[in-house]
Amino acid sequence: MKGEKYFKRIELKYLINSSQQKYLLDEMKSYMKEDEFGKSLVNSLYFDTPDFYLIRNSLQKPAYKEKLRIRSYGRANHETKVFIELKKKYKSVVYKRRIKLSEKEAMDYTGVFDDIFEKYAKGVQLLNVKTTDMGSMFRMTYNLKLKDIKKEKEFVDELRCRNGNMEIFLSRQEMSSEL
Repeated sequence: MKGEKYFKRIELKYLINSSQQKYLLDEMKSYMKEDEFGKSLVNSLYFDTPDFYLIRNSLQKPAYKEKLRIRSYGRANHETKVFIELKKKYKSVVYKRRIKLSEKEAMDYTGVFDDIFEKYAKGVQLLNVKTTDMGSMFRMTYNLKLKDIKKEKEFVDELRCRNGNMEIFLSRQEMSSEL
């Protein structure tokens, strides 16, 4: 994929006190310089299962673990470039894949059900998209007309199979002739 990057690094972390930190920084000054992002704001949105399996597993410090996140540097807006990152760690070796997208592209789930809608619906109209829980969850409201009302359960089941962490509310009302 264009824009995809792959990283492999050995990760060793040490807990040091403030005097050790000062000593290390003084020693490194002649070899290194602080980069432009040294003091920038870093925002990370981590994805997990509904029962928080990934973070619970990570806290157990297993030999293998993985994380999926969206990360931005500085204040994010719809035009900001963000990174979607998949990190896998085995023992001390970290493998990271990431792609760079605009924040708007990374957070746009509006077409996620298009193939199911095409299969079951005559017309679909996205009425509203709201974010909840600090942007990590979405509420999308659609107006649609099924091709065959007898396949309503099959339609709902297929939506739920796509995303098990979903609540679906149905109501019947007169549809506009535009659909």
